[in-house]
Amino acid sequence: MDNLAPRPGKNPVGLFLTVFIAVFLLVTLSATIITFILPEYYAGTARVEVTGDPATECQKITAQPVLEATIKQLKLDERWGRRYGGGTAFSIADTAQFLKARISTHPERNTRLIDITVYNESPQDAALIANSLAESYRDQGDSTAPARALIVDMAMAAAKPMTPNKPLYIGLGTAMGIFFGAIIGGIAAALSGLRNKSRA
Repeated sequence: MDNLAPRPGKNPVGLFLTVFIAVFLLVTLSATIITFILPEYYAGTARVEVTGDPATECQKITAQPVLEATIKQLKLDERWGRRYGGGTAFSIADTAQFLKARISTHPERNTRLIDITVYNESPQDAALIANSLAESYRDQGDSTAPARALIVDMAMAAAKPMTPNKPLYIGLGTAMGIFFGAIIGGIAAALSGLRNKSRA
């Protein structure tokens, strides 16, 4: 007859802790692994002082003539073709689009200064390209006219990557692990408690 008696359900507190720890570890470890798999990008920033309206000049910096001048100076179509195109050189147009996606121009408030930032997997290349863009932009136009810009600061190779921010990403993963662990653990414990009451 004892075998016919209903078996007690799992302890809700113990179930909560089990589920919480499992979910916390799964989310935190996944976030950590993904963070270390993500490619690292470095930022190189050159600063120029312009004579025209900074907002307008920002558009000129990423215009096709400046991009093409930089591409030809550094032979980016060949270099990036070897790296990303399986050994075949990119067209100038494709290289320009690829380069433009890696550029950020930012006018500094209440000044005529513009930061030209380039993102690249190599800190040396990021700085090299940013400096070349600044020079190409400065040298565009009529050679007899006054210089359109003065290069105030040359870009230097960064010591640390701009992204991913590993401490931030791992911290967010830990916070998400705690949050989802508590939610899912609480649901599991609540359902277990309801089952225990129904069996009582």
